[in-house]
Amino acid sequence: MRITFLILLSMFISNTVLADTPAVIIPKIALTDANGAEVRLDTRKGVTHIINFWATWCAPCIHELPTLAKLARHYEDNDQVQLVLVNEDLNFQKALEFLKDFDFPDKTLRLFDSKGKFLQAMGGKGLPVTIITDSNNAVLNHTVGPRDWNTTEIHALIEGSRP
Repeated sequence: MRITFLILLSMFISNTVLADTPAVIIPKIALTDANGAEVRLDTRKGVTHIINFWATWCAPCIHELPTLAKLARHYEDNDQVQLVLVNEDLNFQKALEFLKDFDFPDKTLRLFDSKGKFLQAMGGKGLPVTIITDSNNAVLNHTVGPRDWNTTEIHALIEGSRP
């Protein structure tokens, strides 16, 4: 039991980077929303972003989507916290249909990164990748791999990121 816990703990620690001094800022790259409009996250200051990079073919991505949906519902009435789902599939409409099964709030941004440029600029390698930024768009947390996003630790990080 203790060995299993230590293995799981080491997997979490090796996949998560908590920045003491944020160095990475959201890049000036336009993404496409569900209506085909361009969206730039770097211009949206004053909001804590939870940016999740995912794909329909990625089993670990699908595994963590329910916890991201719970996290989004927790902050549904808070205009200072925004979940952003950035899809890396080739067919964005298929991905949008796929997301309907997870009950994300309407305010959840669903964006398309067709060539993976935004993922790459944010330092992402592989999927899923989730990045939490503060209200000045500096990266506070960069996690590679799936995890439970609706935890007290994550809530404390998000709530501590706002002025």
